[in-house]
Amino acid sequence: MIFNHINSTTGYTSFGTTAPSPYTKRCDSCHNGTTLLAQPVSAGHIPTSGADCVTCHTPASTGCANGGNCATFLNATLNHSTVAAGSCGTCHQGQYAGVVSINPAIHIPQSSGNACDVCHTNAITNLLTAFPANPTFLNVVFHKTSLGNPPTGLCSNCHSGTYISQNAQSESSVITNHVATTADCVTCHTATNTTNYTSFLGAGFTHSPGTYASWPPAQPPTPTCASCHNGATATGKNAGHPVTALDCMSCHTTTVLQGCPTCTLFGIPAGVIHNTAPYNTPGTCITCHNGATAIGLSSDTGHIPTGSIGCDQCHSVYDGVGSINFSTAAVSTISVSGVTKYGMNHSAPGLTGRCDSCHNGSYTGQGLFGAVTKVSNHIPTTIISTSANTDCTSCHSTTITVSSGAADWATGEKMNHNNAQGGAPNYCVTCHLKGVTYLSKAQLISHNGASTSKDCSSSGCHKPLGSKGSAYSSWD
Repeated sequence: MIFNHINSTTGYTSFGTTAPSPYTKRCDSCHNGTTLLAQPVSAGHIPTSGADCVTCHTPASTGCANGGNCATFLNATLNHSTVAAGSCGTCHQGQYAGVVSINPAIHIPQSSGNACDVCHTNAITNLLTAFPANPTFLNVVFHKTSLGNPPTGLCSNCHSGTYISQNAQSESSVITNHVATTADCVTCHTATNTTNYTSFLGAGFTHSPGTYASWPPAQPPTPTCASCHNGATATGKNAGHPVTALDCMSCHTTTVLQGCPTCTLFGIPAGVIHNTAPYNTPGTCITCHNGATAIGLSSDTGHIPTGSIGCDQCHSVYDGVGSINFSTAAVSTISVSGVTKYGMNHSAPGLTGRCDSCHNGSYTGQGLFGAVTKVSNHIPTTIISTSANTDCTSCHSTTITVSSGAADWATGEKMNHNNAQGGAPNYCVTCHLKGVTYLSKAQLISHNGASTSKDCSSSGCHKPLGSKGSAYSSWD
């Protein structure tokens, strides 16, 4: 039997399609658990806060609108307009069967308690409409809510890979080669560079906190720089980078790196620490210093000829301290007025050739004083112009220690007369006659009659052809 709710006994003169109609009695005046055959509220019914049944079990949903024959309590829709803000969780946390509830297995961790409406607002759910047509819990953008902007907890609480179905993406779901880090996402993915948490793009990486607990990291760093800077995960060595198995920070030190711990630039040039393998092998400088991978002889058009000697014979290997300029801290160092520069290592193994292959005026810009050539008032060298005695070493010592320039060529200098006898073409008076201005220690003579026609030795006066003095050392 189906009770006809429209009759004079109940006082319900008609049922409209919405509540309230002009009912003279409340539903629960019969549906109270004591009136015979009137179905009471079930034990698992949600709290009603005193609202009558028809508030939710409308004539349309119960069938009462069909001639008063109420057939079902199902299909009711809660009128949320009567629900207090912040109390959603009193029903939507699994307490009542048939009520859409949070699923802890897929729902992101939340700290709002019963206040689901902090994120699931009326604008999204449409629940505060008296009888919403299409209510939904979807379409929430967490970081547009007060809980998610700014985030109140660790990003990794949600962005761990567990809640991808809720669009809480993780490192691996967005990019397979994310850099290694123990820092929380917001360390790099800030509100500013992610357009207020709407994208993972635009993050500025920081090495500490994150990859390293502190900056600068202990050496050698763990993980190594190359574990990320491999050209795939992060920027790696460029095409012209020197060949090396060393970790990046061996050369790109904390002094060279710029903008750290974000480290916006690798620092160019980085100082390669040459006193460690593989760079400390003598004679191998040219492997990198070829003008392409690193600065080489081709980059210095004014460099002196080197023959077969290696760079390290004159230029010392860089030990990571001080300047890395080729003009400083070399093998043969010279200190002038407190400035240390490099000097040519004339005793370098493999160095062969004539002095004037460098000391010819073409390389005056090399070294501290340049490869000094003969001074303009140098004595004539035709006296030694034979196949065996034509180079500077015929007179100048091979162990000169240059400390001030051209004047030091006089150190250890001794005139090589090459057994000259005087007379044409190598007259003694060319150098020894008083009044000549050649730069030399030659003893000058001034007695009457000395001339090319009466030359010192060929005239038969002074030795070696004459009788006076000692040949090439004393006139008398």
